[in-house]
Amino acid sequence: MRTRWLIFIFLFCVVLTIFLAMRPFAGEMMAQFEMSAEQLEKMPEFFREMLGETSQMQRLKDDDQYYLMSQWYAKNFGQFLPFFALIMAFPVFSREVEKKTIYFLLAKMKRSRVFELKAFPGLLTTLVTVAFFSLVAPFLMILLGYDVRYTGEVFLILFQQLIGAAFFYALFLFFSVCFNDQIKPVIIGIIISIGLPFFSLVNGNENWPGLSWLNPYPYIQGSRLIQKGEFDVIYTLALALTGVLLLALGYVVFKKKEF
Repeated sequence: MRTRWLIFIFLFCVVLTIFLAMRPFAGEMMAQFEMSAEQLEKMPEFFREMLGETSQMQRLKDDDQYYLMSQWYAKNFGQFLPFFALIMAFPVFSREVEKKTIYFLLAKMKRSRVFELKAFPGLLTTLVTVAFFSLVAPFLMILLGYDVRYTGEVFLILFQQLIGAAFFYALFLFFSVCFNDQIKPVIIGIIISIGLPFFSLVNGNENWPGLSWLNPYPYIQGSRLIQKGEFDVIYTLALALTGVLLLALGYVVFKKKEF
């Protein structure tokens, strides 16, 4: 676990460095995309959605706090969290089974104790790492002289990211319990991590809610908090409960599984 963790720590540090280094040039980059409302209206719809509103681009240019929220939490950091959880969770049990070391563990300890010692250290490491990089970005921006504060929205996004990371860890840990090799949990995890955003393309209507709610990325990235200043209590409870159920289900499968 230490090697996998260090690899992602290095990756997060690189992304964080690029994020900080790009801040002075955000104004110049946004100036290249500035255009009138009439010009924006003539562009294809998918390109308008990709660029966003001109007011948001201007805010990104002038507002350090908005740059932090929209570029670190909603993009650079937030989009990597499911993959970080995957790297931390997929080999927890599958590697032990693949290398036959699971028999030595079960010979010395009860299954409940083995599950506890294997599952929870990884979960704790994942949550501590997420909390550190979530909070260190505004700290470094403050040190560099930017107008950034630890607002309520920052801590709410941190909370959502912890819930999201725990959910993905529990999900991928469940696959680690189910399979006896490391390849299948990785492949399934990658498919899920890449495929979930496509649910947002299935919009609902008055009679049908659609499938966008199955995509937890906007929640982890704090999109609703950044755009509307609203904390989604229901989604938080649903995701947390699902994560607990997945963890419990993984424990039940591990207790009954034949090795």
